[in-house]
Amino acid sequence: MTTTFFMDGCVSNNDEAVKYFDEIYFPVQDMIDFDNQFQESMQQMVVASDQVFKEDDTLVDDDDYIEAIRSIEEAYLNLGQFVNENANNIKKVKIYNNETELQRAALTLFKTYNKVIETDFSEMLTILKMENPDEDNNKRFNTLLKSSNASLNHELQNFYDLAIEYGERYQIDLEFDEE
Repeated sequence: MTTTFFMDGCVSNNDEAVKYFDEIYFPVQDMIDFDNQFQESMQQMVVASDQVFKEDDTLVDDDDYIEAIRSIEEAYLNLGQFVNENANNIKKVKIYNNETELQRAALTLFKTYNKVIETDFSEMLTILKMENPDEDNNKRFNTLLKSSNASLNHELQNFYDLAIEYGERYQIDLEFDEE
């Protein structure tokens, strides 16, 4: 799962600097929440798969399996919709004091999420929906999960590093808790 930092407090005498920061930072945090919901639904799907199939790979409980599929599809669609809507919103944020790095890092993160959603997550969802994935599909799923998380975590860490630098430049006191 993606490493998440939550901002406990934000104090500054510069309202415009804080407003710019908030308009970029909080959509990123919300996106991470949607990603966490998607990742949790994937975990529930794996558990449901283990519980609903007999040893001969026949379904024991259709309802749990169908509910798990519905849940993961909903989380997938919600994440994709949020990413698309908010990437456009971040492009419209009024730049403060020629500070574009934070906005660019957020846009790169949103673009990376969009790419991962359309490719890796889509393929992972297809594999999860298979009634009896073979060993190659399971390996492919794990490879996709690791590579997508590495890519997303890299861009997220870049965003957080720039957020901290921005906060230091404008005397914005940021307190992060790692969850």
